Amino acid sequence: MKKIFPAVFFVLAGMLFLSAGCSKSGAVTNSVPPAPPPHTEIPAYKALNVVYGSHARNTMDVYLPANRTDTTPFVILLNGGGWTGGSKEDLKTTQELLLNRGAGSAAVNYRYVNTHNSYKELMQDVLLAVKFCQSQAAVWKIRQQKYIISGPSAGGHLSLLFGYHYAPPGSISGIISFSGPTDFTTTSYLDFASLYGMIDVLNELAGEHYVSGKPIPAGFNAASPIKHINNIPTLLIHGDKDLVVPYEQAERLTVWLKAMGIRYKLITVPGSGHQIDLDNPANAELVIGGFLDWVFTYSR
Repeated sequence: MKKIFPAVFFVLAGMLFLSAGCSKSGAVTNSVPPAPPPHTEIPAYKALNVVYGSHARNTMDVYLPANRTDTTPFVILLNGGGWTGGSKEDLKTTQELLLNRGAGSAAVNYRYVNTHNSYKELMQDVLLAVKFCQSQAAVWKIRQQKYIISGPSAGGHLSLLFGYHYAPPGSISGIISFSGPTDFTTTSYLDFASLYGMIDVLNELAGEHYVSGKPIPAGFNAASPIKHINNIPTLLIHGDKDLVVPYEQAERLTVWLKAMGIRYKLITVPGSGHQIDLDNPANAELVIGGFLDWVFTYSR
């Protein structure tokens, strides 16, 4: 599965002087307001290859904006690469975009699927990463809850599966999937994957073995986000000419999200394949604008 690369406010004031400056009789006891507290600017912060677990791939890159607070949006980013490749470094441009717009992020490496690792091990890694970020909230000066989780392709699938089924309560407040698969429980999709040489990876992902014409093993159901839908606002961004993850995969999920009354949006990128063309100004405005709007709206 090819990689895609998505590219991607608060003021608090207090009125304490009047209560401090007047006596109970209303007489002014001190006509000079107290000096404001010294200005303490929080610098921007970048940390690469931060270790969050015991496996060699359990590392993340953390980007945090200056003057952040516990209301600053924070995004967990999962790379694409067909569950067997790709890296957090692929998401550097997205992290820079978020940083420049005043949002923090952690781009997370996770284990690849193989004969020993299925979706279960990948979910364990994402859970470890989220809990690690939560444990560092006071040190990094970030929020501890209501993260956005996002990724392209395989990373989109993992974001959906984690957000719906594995996320600790309150930890994820929004999901953004770029061209991510949503449903492995149809013979049409699995036969499509067989035709295009992707079935071996899907077998490893599910920890099962699909044979055309026979019942679909239970692991494919368990690995399908559409089978675990939860009330998490979901943004799907998908090209309508995608020949790797058919556009129908996004449509199938939206049918269920609508039926269940869950907030969602499907941004269709006209004429785009799996690798969304962001060099097209119209596409860039549609995709980047939609991405940033979802991040800030559902971080509140």
